[in-house]
Amino acid sequence: MKKNLLLLTFLLFSFCSYSQIVSIVPNSSAKGVTLPTVITMATNTFYSSSPPQGLNDIYLQQGATIIYVNSFDPAINVYPGGAWPSFYSDSMHVDFTIPANALPGFYDLHVITWSAFGSPWQTPFDNVLTSGFLVTGGAGTIEGDVYFDYNQNGIQDGSDFPMANQRILLAPINYTAYTNGSGHYAAYLDTGTFVVSPILNPTYSITSPAASYSVTLPPSSTGNDFGLYTSAINTDQLLSVWHHPMRCYPSYGYTLIDQTNNGNIPVSGSITMVHSSNMPFVSSIPMPDVISGDTLVWYYSNLQPGATLRIGGTPYIAFQDPPAGQTIWYAVYDSVFDPGNNLLGVLGDYFSFEVTCSCDPNEKIVTPQGSTSQHYVPLNSQLNFTVNFQNTGNDTAFTVIIRDTLDTDLDLSTFEVTGSSNPMSTQMDVNGALQFTFDNILLPDSNVDEPGSHGFVNYRISPKAGLPDPTQITNTAHIFFDANSAVVTNTSLSTLTNLVYPSASFNVADPTICQSNCITFSDQSISATSYAWTFQGGSPASSTSANPGVICYNTSGQFDVQLIVVNALGSDTLTQPQYIDVSPSPTGLNVIQAGDTLWANAGYAAYQWFYENDTIQGATGQYYVAIFSGDYGLVVANAGGCTAGLNIPNVISAISELIDSRGTTLYPNPTTGDFELSFSAFAKSNATIEIINSIGQIMSSKIVQIYSGVNRISFDESELSEGIYTIRISIENQTITRQLLKVK
Repeated sequence: MKKNLLLLTFLLFSFCSYSQIVSIVPNSSAKGVTLPTVITMATNTFYSSSPPQGLNDIYLQQGATIIYVNSFDPAINVYPGGAWPSFYSDSMHVDFTIPANALPGFYDLHVITWSAFGSPWQTPFDNVLTSGFLVTGGAGTIEGDVYFDYNQNGIQDGSDFPMANQRILLAPINYTAYTNGSGHYAAYLDTGTFVVSPILNPTYSITSPAASYSVTLPPSSTGNDFGLYTSAINTDQLLSVWHHPMRCYPSYGYTLIDQTNNGNIPVSGSITMVHSSNMPFVSSIPMPDVISGDTLVWYYSNLQPGATLRIGGTPYIAFQDPPAGQTIWYAVYDSVFDPGNNLLGVLGDYFSFEVTCSCDPNEKIVTPQGSTSQHYVPLNSQLNFTVNFQNTGNDTAFTVIIRDTLDTDLDLSTFEVTGSSNPMSTQMDVNGALQFTFDNILLPDSNVDEPGSHGFVNYRISPKAGLPDPTQITNTAHIFFDANSAVVTNTSLSTLTNLVYPSASFNVADPTICQSNCITFSDQSISATSYAWTFQGGSPASSTSANPGVICYNTSGQFDVQLIVVNALGSDTLTQPQYIDVSPSPTGLNVIQAGDTLWANAGYAAYQWFYENDTIQGATGQYYVAIFSGDYGLVVANAGGCTAGLNIPNVISAISELIDSRGTTLYPNPTTGDFELSFSAFAKSNATIEIINSIGQIMSSKIVQIYSGVNRISFDESELSEGIYTIRISIENQTITRQLLKVK
């Protein structure tokens, strides 16, 4: 019994797994496919051992499922051969036939080698490449192209252009495949017979000979093409903006802009990027046509239907990243015009985020980003998703597959791919399970080409109608690099709600006031339910009203104003530093009288004299000669526009005239009855105006109020007979007369 136990222990040790397998190429296959592969072992693996001896020494395993090689002959499949010790090289050719009923998923690759030297002789060693081979859930692919058939001849020729984002229905499983930017679609499916047909947009019809195809898998099927046509003008445009995570200086940030003409007429326009000044522009291909400070502009013309303008570089637009902790932002605007130079619309996108020194390059991003940690966005918002990935391994990635199941509250019919770093295929099942396949992407690893090691896919989709408020939308992507295990991204979150995150805002008519004056604040906030004002230097110093009424400032200076608004989502604070500018009022005003002259002290920016509370026109000097006795006043202003006033009562003047007789006129004279009396007065008063005939009779008399400055008084005396009349103006002790000739 003891002997048997020792033997069992030895055999278990001999079969212990260690990885001498470097790679298997290709490393994935659909079910039902016979696949030639090349397995590469670590250097000199076969120098110290013999290669596999038979069919059972090389196999794929997933749990209890084992797939052995289809054929293997050591004398043929181990190469290049030659004289010992190089007879056995480190690579071999083997063929696998993947059964049609094989379970999809990752399989471990096993290669059994046998000891060639030492004792015991011919001991087996199990070399394992964990999750080294991927069996996809399909037995093959159904592929085709969709194009706009200008001449409706059912053949893609001449000016026919590829149509992106066209939906292809695969019945009876009701999978949907989407065409890429080249109008090509590819669906990876399991064994079965499928009916392939396009899902037509309104006004479109099929021009190709077949309106649908019946395809049986395996084997894979290509050439399932559809021509589409509409006579309606289509101006649909698509702007896709991508960025990879910004890493701190001295790294570079990368951005890519795609403008795709999804319409059926050529377009022209301009793409403008405005970026924060802390991320200096480095380069792009093409270079901007205009570089003005932090603004970059690219012009384009005659962008044909189905074509995409890519603004990138080597391979992206490059910016110099700032140090960690800073926030960078940029906005992109695309103004699109038709051939007649009519504006079709302006597309836009905006990004803002904090620069970090380390970040996960495989991530899921959703915009709009929303407010607070719950990422609140309006209930009907269209959501734009980006899945970023990067090859951080040590070799080229041949295939990248992204699996992303959409949230059940999203409307699958609104799904649309907006951009990708490389050509890829898209398919979605009836439950919203997406698969993006980047076949033969040849993505370099980050050690060899850091900028080129990044990839992405952008898509957009709208929520279903009638969702409750609030509704949370979550999404997580799984990224597969060749045969490696899935890289699981973060889970994006959007909370749809009709409630808007509060935004504090206010204004005043004029924030510049004078000492001891008051000011009224007007609330301009959005979605606020409560308020907290703080008025530095003001009286009162605080308020909880939406519109707090008048706030008075008794001290000169510059003062802050702060408003905090709150609702159920959170709060927002707006602080306007030194917002209220209070200028000091004039001081030390004094007036003395010297004879008929009133003198004010000097040093003020402006003067205005008053008589009996009325402004004296033109009296804006430091002194004023009082024409008549009474109460005077003076208002002065300093350089800040603030005023002070002073009353000067009981001024005695030796000048008695209130009316400037030299400027008194009648017009027209002679007159048929309608005329105007015009004269200048020095102050406000009452005057009696009489019309006297040639024998001294008063024909008309009225009392009027006159004002400082020019006075004009109209008369209608058409009932007077012809003759000469005297117009007499009497005010206090002053009388002025003028002659008037009345004619027919």
